[in-house]
Amino acid sequence: SNACDTIVLDLSPPSGSVAIARSSGDYTLSSTLAVTFSSADQTVTGFAYGVAPLDCAQATFSSLPSGSVVKSVDVQSGEGTRTVYACFRAGSGLVGQASDTVNVDPKDPSLAPLLLPTTGAFVATRRPTFQWGPAEGAASYTLWIRRADTQVVVLQQSGIDTTSYDTTLAQSLPQARLEWSVQATKPSGRTSGPNWTRANVLTVDIDAPTAASNLAVAASATFNRITSPAPCTTANPCLNDPRPTLSFTAGSDAVDTSVVYTVQVAQGVDFTSPVVEVPRRDNNAFRIPTALADGSYSFRVLTLDDAGNSTASAPALFQIDRTAPFAPTFVPPVDPVSQAVMASIDIVWTSEGDSGATSYVFQVGQAGRGFSLINVAQATTTYDVDGQLVDGASVRHHMRVASRDALGNQSPFTTASFIHDSVAPCFGGAASVALLGSDAANDYSNAPVVGANITCTGESASSMLWACDGTLAGKPLLPFSTTSTCALPDGANTVRAK
Repeated sequence: SNACDTIVLDLSPPSGSVAIARSSGDYTLSSTLAVTFSSADQTVTGFAYGVAPLDCAQATFSSLPSGSVVKSVDVQSGEGTRTVYACFRAGSGLVGQASDTVNVDPKDPSLAPLLLPTTGAFVATRRPTFQWGPAEGAASYTLWIRRADTQVVVLQQSGIDTTSYDTTLAQSLPQARLEWSVQATKPSGRTSGPNWTRANVLTVDIDAPTAASNLAVAASATFNRITSPAPCTTANPCLNDPRPTLSFTAGSDAVDTSVVYTVQVAQGVDFTSPVVEVPRRDNNAFRIPTALADGSYSFRVLTLDDAGNSTASAPALFQIDRTAPFAPTFVPPVDPVSQAVMASIDIVWTSEGDSGATSYVFQVGQAGRGFSLINVAQATTTYDVDGQLVDGASVRHHMRVASRDALGNQSPFTTASFIHDSVAPCFGGAASVALLGSDAANDYSNAPVVGANITCTGESASSMLWACDGTLAGKPLLPFSTTSTCALPDGANTVRAK
């Protein structure tokens, strides 16, 4: 009879594989790994595994049903490289080894610090540049932008491998209030952000504000503003205030409610180099801080929003004139004067209309007592002082006159004086007439020559009227007496002296 036996001769170690589940690339996010142990080798009857290299001769094997099994394997916690080892045993007792290595990343990247635009910023472009700081461990970034009012995302750009991004034409942002944040991504796929609670807020504002209007120039107290005569007009007024008060109606902006202003003052209408530039947060009237010299000026208002958009108003013209006209001079009056005997006493001064004078200030007063007798402002160059002077014998009066222009600029005073005498010689005493010749005491004379001696107390006469024939005629007084030859008929005659 015949007999036989069959034996399997197995001279090769069995094969198998270890496969660690990954989240991204060669990374897993947890230190608890999902590991697949498998073998297509029909001779494999068991496997053993560990997180350190195995001594397969000492290992404890488990069955490998259906040639594959998934095990949850805990490895060392923390970030780093981890390896899982396995032994596969065949029925012959031969063993084979396999392993798999993975990067464990259990930690999210840090939040990327947001830099520009800063929160609260306004930008005057639909395509701003965004900048942020690096996030620890990040390999790429995603920029997120959404509307602040509706939280609708208007831009999500991923795969950015730098810490800045220039929006493209196709990504032009809406004119609105927006929020932006950045999501950092590690090679493992771990992410941080976007953190909307720490998002930066920006406002896209590409439209310029409306211009300021109703620009006006006013004079401060004690100064004047006029619109005539020429060259002063309503559109180009004249002021003698070197620091005029400026006002305007505010401009506005559809997006930015907090516009500001820059007020510029220029000589003429050239604002290349303004002589005064004043920043203003409101449109309240204000007096400019710098005194202006005489000349022609204009001012305008720049309305600026927070994005830097600006609109210039139309300029408003004005003129500064602080130059007074020339001082007038007196035409010398008759001196002395007497309102007791003169019908009018006209004081006359020169006209200074060619230098801008439109009126004159004329004042009269008694010497040493101010100018309280007469104080008038008039357009003419003559004034009758008759009836307004202090009566008396040889009372000295002072007078002064100054010219003014239409703005009220006044020249220095020109001063002069004159004497007013309203008292008759001898203080009203009669002149005494003494006849020359025999028996003069009895008013008889046998001589054809009649003389008169005039005596005054305190004040002498400067002339006399003398008549021996009925007609008074002026005669010199030398100094207190005079003589005259008269052909007198016999009989009673009248001799008069004044």
